[in-house]
Amino acid sequence: MMFSNKPKEIEIMGLPASEFFADIYTMSVENHFNGMIDFFNDFMSNASTIESEPIGSVGSIAFTKMAVEKCVQEIFKYYYFIFNEYIFPKIQNYYEIDYTLFKTNFSIGVYERIDGSNNFREFLYENWDLEDADFSVYEDDMLDDDKSIPQFYKEILPYYNSEKIGSLAELKIVRPYIQSSDLITIKQPNSIIENGMIYFFSTVLLQLHSLPNEPDPHEYWEDMKKYSPNIPYKEYFPKQFNSHYFDQLFNLMVDQTYTQTFSIQATGETTL
Repeated sequence: MMFSNKPKEIEIMGLPASEFFADIYTMSVENHFNGMIDFFNDFMSNASTIESEPIGSVGSIAFTKMAVEKCVQEIFKYYYFIFNEYIFPKIQNYYEIDYTLFKTNFSIGVYERIDGSNNFREFLYENWDLEDADFSVYEDDMLDDDKSIPQFYKEILPYYNSEKIGSLAELKIVRPYIQSSDLITIKQPNSIIENGMIYFFSTVLLQLHSLPNEPDPHEYWEDMKKYSPNIPYKEYFPKQFNSHYFDQLFNLMVDQTYTQTFSIQATGETTL
């Protein structure tokens, strides 16, 4: 066969390709997180994601911390989505790289880097490599070729769900802000990347109840019923009582997303 002797990994800047891109992935996440850590700390001290508890109370701090942690996990997922668009297709088509081996080694490399960080290791699904480990509960939001080595950051299927991207009320609120930002007006990414950015921003803003205005509660309810037909109507559910944080949070997100996203794109174009 023509490619029977192809090497299993090529080197990029002195590292196996899987190690090089594991570094790029985790560095992108860390850079985005570091650019927002002051905001997150201020938010946890001076805001709340639950109306029923006063700011600074034990209950408020616990709920707000959980919301911020969800946002951090979403940062991981967004950049894995970006890798799935800008890096993995190039790797898959690179005849000198065994793609299956690359993905396995990449997953191991990312695991080791996250496990070595005090900030993020608690997010990991432990013991993913054990034969008796059951991660089926986590697999619904993973692409098929990621289910063999499941991890929280691989739950990117919602980024490709066109119905969800186009219908949920919070996405409609965020869409014009994204479309008029530097993310779109300068770089003009394709529609998949644009929709992924809209989903990413919407998820973070909704977690922190920081959308600029309220989603229509009836529209929100109709959207939710598509996925949970028996969900009761609750007008209070989408309230955005931290909307005064929107400008600061949105601008921070744009700055970090712009820098990291298009650095990953450029890296793929120059190294593969």
